[in-house]
Amino acid sequence: MTTDSIRAMLAKPVYISRNGNVIVMEALTPWRERKDADYGVLEHWNECLDEEMDATYGFKIGDSHCGNWGIEPDGTVVMQDYASLEWQAC
Repeated sequence: MTTDSIRAMLAKPVYISRNGNVIVMEALTPWRERKDADYGVLEHWNECLDEEMDATYGFKIGDSHCGNWGIEPDGTVVMQDYASLEWQAC
């Protein structure tokens, strides 16, 4: 559970097991496999998410490198591995 603005920057889970140990995410094109430069630089997306997280929760998602970002079929850039959010929020 988070704000709509933060949720819009995160890949959507399509299945979560009852115990929460298994989360299946939507399939995305990994950031490092993108085919054109229209997505800008990764620092832009990191800064947008960091600002929203800091304003809402007072901390930023850690581990936000290019391997944790992906691109949805419609071209939306989202963080696809945000597990660090769980342990930071606890």
